[in-house]
Amino acid sequence: MHYANGREAKVGDEVVGRNVSGEPVAGVLVDLRAESDTCNGNVILTGAPKHCVTIKNCLHVEDAFAENQKKVQRLLELLARCNGVLVAHGYDENEGIRKEVEDELGYT
Repeated sequence: MHYANGREAKVGDEVVGRNVSGEPVAGVLVDLRAESDTCNGNVILTGAPKHCVTIKNCLHVEDAFAENQKKVQRLLELLARCNGVLVAHGYDENEGIRKEVEDELGYT
């Protein structure tokens, strides 16, 4: 069984996704049921009930984090391109804003 991005699902994985009702879920995968295409895994949170999920609609936490990092990088690249246009038109104070964003996100 595999997550939405093709990674193999394993009991004990930390996952993020949506339960079969569409509500966001994050927790530990505690079982898998290969005989089913939907509701084929259970995710449990510490101190909370299990949530039935469809594995192919979830991601391993490491992959979700990596995808988020890619989105942040794309946003910074877009911001840098926008700053180039703004600086070319005399709006160099925006360079300071870009620097603050990069510092905040740890990209300096």
